[in-house]
Amino acid sequence: MTPMHEWHIAEELLEKVCSQAKENRINKITRIQVDLGEDSHITEEALRFCFQLLSEKTIAKEAVLEIKPSAGGFVSLVSFEGE
Repeated sequence: MTPMHEWHIAEELLEKVCSQAKENRINKITRIQVDLGEDSHITEEALRFCFQLLSEKTIAKEAVLEIKPSAGGFVSLVSFEGE
């Protein structure tokens, strides 16, 4: 069973990163860094699982997803890199 909340978060993250990458003429995303709030009720494992499935057919399919714990209740995009 796929965790729906994590699926939605990963989907929004990918849409945002891929859109910004295309605006900046980046054809391949290599790294994405996010902060994962301790009170977000999102597990790192579930977020990684959803990200992996959703990114398969995107320019982020080979990206390394770096997740750092943070205070608060949000999942926030910190940065991304590409070529």
